[in-house]
Amino acid sequence: MDEKIQQRAAQMYIGGFIEAVLFDRREFEELFLHGQLGNQWIRELSVLVQYRSAETEILADFSEDMNLHTAAKEGSVISASQLPLWKEEAPHLGSKDSRDTVSARIGWNSLKQHAWTLEFPEKLNLSAEKLLVFDIAHAAESAEPLDLTVEITDAAGSSAALPIGAVRKLPPSFTYRMYKPPLQVSFTSEPVFSTYGLLPADFLPDNSPVSLEELVKISFNFDRTPKGDIYLDNIGIQNTRIY
Repeated sequence: MDEKIQQRAAQMYIGGFIEAVLFDRREFEELFLHGQLGNQWIRELSVLVQYRSAETEILADFSEDMNLHTAAKEGSVISASQLPLWKEEAPHLGSKDSRDTVSARIGWNSLKQHAWTLEFPEKLNLSAEKLLVFDIAHAAESAEPLDLTVEITDAAGSSAALPIGAVRKLPPSFTYRMYKPPLQVSFTSEPVFSTYGLLPADFLPDNSPVSLEELVKISFNFDRTPKGDIYLDNIGIQNTRIY
């Protein structure tokens, strides 16, 4: 990366952090939650941002045990439909070492009714002042952007869905050389997580019957990109909107 681009990126993110933390300008947190905003100021920069607010209630982060069907929120149940790949593992690094955190790895190879679902024992409140957040990353190298649909369902069985592409598709994998020339090494990639924050209002068309204060299920439907292999992590409700 060009030196001047690095300097501009550092000014943008360090400045945004200072404004948010020292001066309580919460609108600057959006810069960290939505990586594509950085591209608007520095077009030569490709940005993926993993971010978590201290005001986030984690529903599933896969760190509690080795059971595929349990989640961080007590009593929750995870299920999957027609997924050829579904397990929990530590994502690998480019060095082939593994991270010290565990994520759900999910793969599919068609546009059938592939889905991964998180159900709750009690009603969740996703009111207008909150955000549905989660992290995703390519688990294997991919040259194509990826899209999928997030669906929310309330206690009455009414549901609403939103493609993540309405915010942004998951960009192709970033590739890099682990060692600089003159060493002759091939390009490689590793999972790079990107945080998504979905607004409740974006799920709801006019006159939608879904009750955002009574959610009982969140589903990830793999119905928009024919083939994918991803890591999913840190699904939660951010309790204070920042924009």
